[in-house]
Amino acid sequence: MKQKKLNQTYAALLERDKKDSETDRQIRSKLISAGLEEATPKRTFKINTGEVIGVPNVVDLIIKNLAESERIISLEGKSGCGKSSTARMLAEKIGALLFSLGEIFRYLTYCRINHQTESLVNEIDRLEYRLVNGQTALCKKDKNLTKSLKGELSKSEIDEAVADIASQIQVEVIEFVSTEVSGLMKETAKKIVIEGRPLALSFLPSDLKIVLFADTKIRAERRLKQNLG
Repeated sequence: MKQKKLNQTYAALLERDKKDSETDRQIRSKLISAGLEEATPKRTFKINTGEVIGVPNVVDLIIKNLAESERIISLEGKSGCGKSSTARMLAEKIGALLFSLGEIFRYLTYCRINHQTESLVNEIDRLEYRLVNGQTALCKKDKNLTKSLKGELSKSEIDEAVADIASQIQVEVIEFVSTEVSGLMKETAKKIVIEGRPLALSFLPSDLKIVLFADTKIRAERRLKQNLG
């Protein structure tokens, strides 16, 4: 039974990678047509998380290669490479602020699935990042979405639908994150970690871009383990 689920997860990841690649090519030209400019990172560092085993080891490697002057760190990778866990631990260890594009796209997907908004664009206008206990939280009015919806946003139904929602609302999310990052950079001298998919991150500024990658089989095993809890 476990092998069957692993094979299904592997096939699903391959299909998602293919779909993401095709979608990214289509959306990139639309983003440029909408007036967004691609931002070239000052430096790029790649890590094979299939060889550097364990999030703590990946984070330690990043920290060893992080210059003091590098304030904005972008972290990207395909599903199962460990980018979300790595971004969280990295931000915690270096005392940085964390921005997760995935969290925003998942929240918007949650709203659409649960019929909680008629317009995703209007929903973005209601969002903001606030500093809560020294860390960023995605908020809507007086509600801390990062805290209150943590479990909901990790459900499989969100994971299955998020790519389609993200393809519809890339421009607005990128502009939102860019504005929020700029605003918080004026409030604090902390470093900033931005985690997300390569397409969106390529339109956001970064001093250091971390690219995580791993063999699809390894990614499938991790994704299955995560889904099974």
